[in-house]
Amino acid sequence: MVKKIKSKKKTDTSAIISVSIAALLAAFGQVLYKLAITKSHNDLLLVIQSPLLYAGLFVYGISAFLMITSLRKGELSTIFPFMSSTFIWVSILSKVVLKEAFPPLRWAGVFVIFAGLIILGFGGGK
Repeated sequence: MVKKIKSKKKTDTSAIISVSIAALLAAFGQVLYKLAITKSHNDLLLVIQSPLLYAGLFVYGISAFLMITSLRKGELSTIFPFMSSTFIWVSILSKVVLKEAFPPLRWAGVFVIFAGLIILGFGGGK
């Protein structure tokens, strides 16, 4: 049987900031993975040897650490939706760094994610 844990405090603002940084770092890690694959011409052996891959893993590890530390300062139901901002950051970084095409409908999707983030992250309260 799972024991319910009651939250004694609201989510601290520093937890929101920390998880937002974690989301940005996770997105940056994904871009580094993509760069590692692209610069290695999709050769898995070259990807494994790429410093970009290891930089991405390192950044992703920092992201995970920040997420875990954020959970100490607040409620999971408030903190976790902020990780969805990773989709927003990946979209922006893909456009800027990777020069990927970004049609208007995709921007609309990013806006919907952002609106959902606001509703879930700030709209939940007692």
